[in-house]
Amino acid sequence: MGLLEIKHGLLQVAETLDFLHNNAHLAHRAISPETVFITSNGSWKLGGFGFALSVDQATGGLTSSQLFHYSDYDVEDTALPLQPSLNYTAPELVRSGDSKVGSACDMFSFGCLAYHLVARRPLLDCHNNVKMYMNALTYLTSEAFSNIPSDLVSDLQRMISMDAVSRPSAVAFTGSSFFRDDTRLRALRFLDHLLERDNMQKTEFLKALSDMWKDFDSRVLRYKVLPPLCAELRNMVMQPMILPMVLTIAESQDKGDFELATLPALVPVFTSASGETLLLLVKHADLIINKATQEHLISHILPMLVRAYDDNDPRLQEEVLRRTVSLSRQLDTKLVKQAVLPRVHGLALKTTVAAVRVNALRCLGDLVPSLDKEGILGILETVRRCTAVDHTAPTLMCTLGVANAIYKQRCGVCCGICDSSHLPITHSTSTECTTICQVYAICQGHYKQDRREAWCDCYR
Repeated sequence: MGLLEIKHGLLQVAETLDFLHNNAHLAHRAISPETVFITSNGSWKLGGFGFALSVDQATGGLTSSQLFHYSDYDVEDTALPLQPSLNYTAPELVRSGDSKVGSACDMFSFGCLAYHLVARRPLLDCHNNVKMYMNALTYLTSEAFSNIPSDLVSDLQRMISMDAVSRPSAVAFTGSSFFRDDTRLRALRFLDHLLERDNMQKTEFLKALSDMWKDFDSRVLRYKVLPPLCAELRNMVMQPMILPMVLTIAESQDKGDFELATLPALVPVFTSASGETLLLLVKHADLIINKATQEHLISHILPMLVRAYDDNDPRLQEEVLRRTVSLSRQLDTKLVKQAVLPRVHGLALKTTVAAVRVNALRCLGDLVPSLDKEGILGILETVRRCTAVDHTAPTLMCTLGVANAIYKQRCGVCCGICDSSHLPITHSTSTECTTICQVYAICQGHYKQDRREAWCDCYR
C-alpha cells in the first residue's frame, strides 16, 4: 500500500471521527488497525464500536466495568479480558485515576494508527505492559519520527500528546499540509465526490487527470480511481471522456479483476453505445474480448459488434473487421457462421469504400482455417463477385491472399478456385493478368512460366 492510498484512507477515517464526535457525540475508544476495514472498492470504514460510549457519559465519569484494566507486566492478548490493544489506547484510558475521558482519546489512537501506517511499524510495542507503555510515551524522542514525512511530524506529536487538551480535532488534522499540499490526493478527493459535480467541473478535472496517470500506482488506479469513473459511465455526456480512462486502467487488470470491477459498469455501455462511443469500444474490442467471460461475450459484446457491422460509418466497419478474427477464435464456429460471416460477406459486396472491401476480403482469408468446405465455397463466390466489379490492385492482392489461405488448407476445394466460375474477371492489362495467374498458380501449387503465358494468351 502506497503513501497516497494511506493519505486518502486516513482522511476518510478522520471524516468518520468528525461525524462520530460532533454529530453522533460518541467516543470510539478502540481505534486500531483491527477496527479499520477496507471495502472491495477501496473505501476505509471504521468499525469495532463495541467499546464506544457517548461523549456525555464518558466525560461524566466511567464505571469500573467501563474502565480498561491492563497489567504491569508482559501479558499475552489471550490472557487479558476483552479490551482494546494497549498499543493504541490513550493514556487517560489506561491510568486508573482518570475516570473522565472525551473524544480526544480517539485522536490519540488515531495518531498511533497514522504513525503505524506511514512508518510501517507501531509507535508503541509494549506487550500489554502498562509500565513499558508509560515509559515509551514519557521518553519518546525525535528519532522515533525519523521515518515520518516532515509535514506530518508536528501533527502526529500533538495527536499522541499525553495532554488530551493539546490534541487536535479530526477536522483540524485534515487541514494538515501533509494532506493539503498533495495534488494527487486532491484529485482522489474530487473523485470521491465526482457524482456531485456538474459536467463543466468534471470536464476540467478529467483533462487534468489525464496527465496524472503516471503518478498513480496500480492499487490506487484499481481501488481509488476506477470505481468513481465506472459510476460516472452512466452519464452519457461524459462517456467519451471517461471511457478511454476506464479502458486504459482495464489493460493492467487480470481477467478476474476485470470481470469483477470493470465489466459490470461496461455492460450498459455496450448496449447503448453508438457513434464515437461505439467506435472507441470497437477499437478496444481485443482487450474486452480477451478479458470477458464466454457468457458476456455472447450476450453483450457480440451484439455490440454486430451493431458495428451494420452501421453505415466506414470507420466502424473497418475497425470491426480488424477485430473479427480475434472474436471468431472465442466463439463457436456455428455462431460465427450465423452472426459474423454473413456480415463480412455483406460488407465485401455492398461497400463503396475501398478500405472496407479490402479489410473484408482480408478478414475472409483469415477466417478460412476455421471454415468447412461450404463456408470456403461461399468465400470464393464473394471473391468472384467482388473482382467482377473491382479490378484495383488492393482487391486483387487480397484475392491472392484468400487463394493462398485456401490452398494451405488442402481441404479438397482448392480445385474449385481454378474453375472458371471462381476465377476473377480482369482487364487485359499484363499486370492484372499476372496477378490472376499468381492466384491460379498458388491454388495449383506451382508456377510454370509456360502455363502463365498460355493463360495470358487466352485473355488477350
